[in-house]
Amino acid sequence: MSVRNRFARLLALAVVVALAACGSSSGRSGVVSTATTTGGGRPHTAACHPAGARTLASDSAARVYALGGSVYGCSERTGRRTHLGQTRSCIGTPRIGAVAVAGDLAASALQLCEVDTGRAQVIIRRLTDGRRLMSASAFTGAPPPESYTSVDSLVLRADGALAWIASASSIVRPTREREVHRWQHSGPSLLDAGVLIAPASLRLHGSLQVRWTDGGTLRTATLR
Repeated sequence: MSVRNRFARLLALAVVVALAACGSSSGRSGVVSTATTTGGGRPHTAACHPAGARTLASDSAARVYALGGSVYGCSERTGRRTHLGQTRSCIGTPRIGAVAVAGDLAASALQLCEVDTGRAQVIIRRLTDGRRLMSASAFTGAPPPESYTSVDSLVLRADGALAWIASASSIVRPTREREVHRWQHSGPSLLDAGVLIAPASLRLHGSLQVRWTDGGTLRTATLR
C-alpha cells in the first residue's frame, strides 16, 4: 500500500471517530429538560425536587419543601417555585410553622417574633402563580401579657377551605390557651376555645368535616 493511500485511510478513520464522538456529546448536552420521571412514569418538574430538599407537605399537584433554611412551595404542573418563609429564628423575619397542601394550594403558618412577644398568621397561596389568596391572624382571643401565638396544626382542602388549631403561651402564665378556627367561603369562624384542646388532634374526615378533641371528647364541624 502506498504512503498516499495509507494516509487517506487514516484520515477517513479520524473523521469517522470524530463524528461518533460529536454524536455522543450532543446526546449529553444541548437543552436540558426540566422534567424528570417518577418510578411510576409520571412526569414532574425538576424545580420541585432539588437535591437535598426536605419535604414538609406534598400531594400529586404540589410540594412544600425546606432547603438551605428557606421554605418553598412548588407547583408540579407549572414548575413555578414560590418562597414561603424560612425555618430559622422568627425575630425580624417570618418563620414557617405548620404547612399543608391540597391541589394547587399551600397553607402555611408564619410566626414573627420580637424580644418578648410573637404573633402568628395563617396564609394560603396558589402555587401555580404564587398569589396570596387569604391571610388571617392565627389566634383571635386576647393573649396574655408577654405572649407568643403559634399554629399547632392545620388542614386544607383543594377549594381553599381551611381549619387550624392555634395556641397562645406566656412567659408569665404556665397554661396554654388554644383555639380551633375555620376559614371557608362563608367567612372565618371560631369553632372552639379552651386549654384542653389537643393541639395535634385536628383531622379532615371525608370532604366536608373536620374533627378534633377537647378534653378527650371528639368534636366535629362542617368545612364547606
